[in-house]
Amino acid sequence: MDFRRIQLLLIGFFILFDIYLALLLINRVDIQSISIVDNPNLTITQQLQERGISIVPHIEEEIKELPLMKAAYTTTLKDQMGQLKDQEASYDETTKVLSAQFTQPINLNKAVSGETTVLSQDQEQAIGEVLANEDWFIHGDEYQHFIYLPQSRLVIVRKTVDDEYPIVGNTAEIHLLLNENYDIESYTQSYLDGFHTLAETYPVITAREALTIQDKRIDTMLPNDSTIERLVLGYALFYSLDQYQIYSPVWHISYSRRDGVEGVVTIDARRGEVVYPATTINQE
Repeated sequence: MDFRRIQLLLIGFFILFDIYLALLLINRVDIQSISIVDNPNLTITQQLQERGISIVPHIEEEIKELPLMKAAYTTTLKDQMGQLKDQEASYDETTKVLSAQFTQPINLNKAVSGETTVLSQDQEQAIGEVLANEDWFIHGDEYQHFIYLPQSRLVIVRKTVDDEYPIVGNTAEIHLLLNENYDIESYTQSYLDGFHTLAETYPVITAREALTIQDKRIDTMLPNDSTIERLVLGYALFYSLDQYQIYSPVWHISYSRRDGVEGVVTIDARRGEVVYPATTINQE
């Protein structure tokens, strides 16, 4: 056996594997556009500003305590889908998401236009009135937290906990896709009902601490000259059990890069960790 040849092949393999891993990292994070500001005398916001990163939302300093929330599974969308009119609708049993295409676009009466970047209160009210139409949407009036993505012409409306904390992660959202005339062409909807507070509350990290955690990881660090568009304290799916789901407080950080690409980083507000896809476990 030619051990020398085998040794060379192994060395070549590991070199190629290292190159492959490096390319994966470069594709995930634009290394060329990141410069590390390692100055302990600067706050996280100052460090971000040093890298040309602007922060649109106000950074709250209030320290809060929030509970875990429990929500039972529901078949509301599937059961009530037959009441919908002026649309072709279908329900995905796996994702629990209803998808619908309107036979004719729903006119928003110019509530949104090409100049719209952030929805005003009047625009939110106009869209909310459309969502409240029971012929077109199932319990659409229960969705109260609005986000608009102008590049995609997409309006996202989320249900909230205690009329304050939006539920992120597309388990209680309506996504309205607008056409070139800024009328509603189609939508998807997910739904939760019967939220219950679990007794114990936990201290949650502040927005500033969430930004610090996000900026310490190479896979979530923002490229230079990005813009943090939204910084929202809400709830996201934590565990899925057989009978119900557990939701935990999170910081939802939405940003746009200078090339127009948009992204989201979610931070567990109790544990102070970056959130990856929710864990599914079986209930005994």
